[in-house]
Amino acid sequence: MQTQTMTITELTTWAALDSRGAAPAVAGLLNDYGFADTNAGGLVRGLDGGTAVVVSWPDHVRFPSPNSDIGAIRLA
Repeated sequence: MQTQTMTITELTTWAALDSRGAAPAVAGLLNDYGFADTNAGGLVRGLDGGTAVVVSWPDHVRFPSPNSDIGAIRLA
């Protein structure tokens, strides 16, 4: 797996600028990995856009799309 460390704001901005997918895919991932709460409509308590996370994607992907290639997100 390849990894990149970035803030949650950088991740969501990257997703919004990516033309190969829809930004809501990243919102779903943030929810799936416990960083967001879709019922509460935002990030979980104690986290903000400046929270650093490590994003992972498969080795065979040269230019990852944040909206379709991310395999995992964890706190940095």
